[in-house]
Amino acid sequence: PHYMSPEQATAEKEITPRSDVYSLASVLYEMLAGQPPHIGGAAQQVIMKIITEVAQPVSALRKSVPPHVSAALAKALEKVPADRFESAKAFADALGNTGFTFRSDGVTAALAADAARPWKHATAGLAVLAALLAVVLAVNAHREGAASDGATRDPIRFGLVDDPTIHIETRFTRSFDISPDGSWIAFISENRILKKVRADGRDVTTVATSIGSSAAITWASDTSLIFEQIGRDDGMQRVNAAGGRVELLIPLDTAVGEVRQRRPLVLRVAGVVVYGSYQSRGAEPTLVMYRMADRRRVRLELEGIGALGMINDRLVYSLGDGTLMAVEVDVRAMQTRGEPVRLGTRVAASGTGTSVALSASGALVYAGGEAGALSRIDLIDTTRRARPLHAVAPIVGLPRFSRDGRRVVVGIGVEGGIGRASRVTTSDLWTIDVGSGEATRLTSNGDAASATWFPDGRRIAYLKAVAEGFEIWSARADGSAPPARLMGALSGVPYAMDLAPDGRFLVARITDRRSSGALVRVALEGDARTDTLVRAIIEGVRPEHPRISPDGRWVSYIDRTTYEVWVRSLRDSSVLMVSTTNSSDSPAIWGPDSRTLYYRSSEGLSVIELQTAPQIAVSRRRAIRSLPANAGFDIAPDGKTFATVIHAQGADGVVVAVDWATEARRVWRGSASK
Repeated sequence: PHYMSPEQATAEKEITPRSDVYSLASVLYEMLAGQPPHIGGAAQQVIMKIITEVAQPVSALRKSVPPHVSAALAKALEKVPADRFESAKAFADALGNTGFTFRSDGVTAALAADAARPWKHATAGLAVLAALLAVVLAVNAHREGAASDGATRDPIRFGLVDDPTIHIETRFTRSFDISPDGSWIAFISENRILKKVRADGRDVTTVATSIGSSAAITWASDTSLIFEQIGRDDGMQRVNAAGGRVELLIPLDTAVGEVRQRRPLVLRVAGVVVYGSYQSRGAEPTLVMYRMADRRRVRLELEGIGALGMINDRLVYSLGDGTLMAVEVDVRAMQTRGEPVRLGTRVAASGTGTSVALSASGALVYAGGEAGALSRIDLIDTTRRARPLHAVAPIVGLPRFSRDGRRVVVGIGVEGGIGRASRVTTSDLWTIDVGSGEATRLTSNGDAASATWFPDGRRIAYLKAVAEGFEIWSARADGSAPPARLMGALSGVPYAMDLAPDGRFLVARITDRRSSGALVRVALEGDARTDTLVRAIIEGVRPEHPRISPDGRWVSYIDRTTYEVWVRSLRDSSVLMVSTTNSSDSPAIWGPDSRTLYYRSSEGLSVIELQTAPQIAVSRRRAIRSLPANAGFDIAPDGKTFATVIHAQGADGVVVAVDWATEARRVWRGSASK
């Protein structure tokens, strides 16, 4: 939250470009002073300081900052938007003007222009840097959000301060990479469509379509692209950047039981691809080097989901939980030297990888991995009337309405380290009274996940991370008693679960080392019998996000390979793929009639109406563009109200570490000296 403007911190609905000026100034302030304008021990403390405290002059922390630069920053960091610069260009002009002064509360922030003479050449660089940072902020502010009418069409925006903004349509972009010559940007749209666009925004072109989902793409050269293909038991794929036939580049290494390859990085100087290799489903990936010229493959025996780049002779890579590592590598010999070093940075991690990028110059851009995204929860009805239910907080996971619609349960806070070991996002559970907005804390220690309601609306079942795995616990919705264990550790790692409307069984998505996922039904009465509903290794579908219909007859789930929506009967073996547009890895939510499904797609909020007798079939598909197509939502039992997680603008936790490579070198040199 360090770069949020005061109006973003208070969740104002009207956000102007002056908010971006504040964020840009916050980044420049940190580059000059070594810390943001406001710091605190927790996100909430930082937010309160942004709202209430005036930032200390940057010159008080670094005396060599010229007065006019300190003055420009003071104006750009004003609490009231009208008191700031009207644009990034005006801010940049002030940074380059040694005569600029600014008065705040009767005090002159700039002294004499003569004092700035030692910075005569540096200030021109600051103006350029301001322009470049505007580009960085614009690119990283991109999110898959809803436009004013609810249609999903938030574009990536490129451009310097004085240039027209370039809009590139990128729905559900999973990855993008800039060509070695800087003229093209390749990206993946809608999970499987490979596209490229000129760096100036012209000529958006479809290069190819993957037969499986893909979340990573990279340039092998100016004319060739490499991308991962998830879920079809295929290795890395290659395609000519001008289009044409997709070909297998790196076959699966069946001799060691390799089943999947993820997150390719091309070390072009040696023609070597580094990727994350999975040798059994559910196991931690390890890094592999593959030389394209002679097809030599070397397993580095290092755990890692993917490599980011080289700093000097060190390969920087990420673990599955977002921890960044470095190890000395002889690229041409394809071997490591010495032990890997754990770097101080931890980034956000998800099922598709880590949210981080490393530039050739050593700058690191990443989403912080220590907390949930700062968001608020709004209640929105079908007429688009909205009212806030919960203020800005680090929301984790999805909100869930109680069966009577009187409460919502949601995860809030920093994810716990014990769940992190299994790459399951955990947090603390809170209930929020829909009428009053009053919040009640149910759990602590950051070890809870996948909350779901009992039929009476008075208790919640959830997954609790323990040393042996995950157990099923329950908590009273009013917090009147300590949580209690319902069932011991489940076999495998449960990533999500949902409780049946009668409270007699649950459906969980579980992964173990023998499979890439299964849906299982677990009885909560008697002998806790477990039966498998969907097994990925047999049915070719990787089930995610199970949701049981209100009548208890059906379960919906998402195929993680294709992001298609499936429905299976809980009474017989009937099953049907019901979607025509991808869900973008978000659950399909049942309406109260048990015949309607809502999910997020490239068309907005997609709606599927089902016919369930004499057999299951789709009777109608449509899209609602008047409601937010947000991944974090649930529907009230009356079918008229959506509890929606609204991402706080500028609060996505994106960090730009401009000279991160210097810090990385310091860490590994310090490690070597011990």
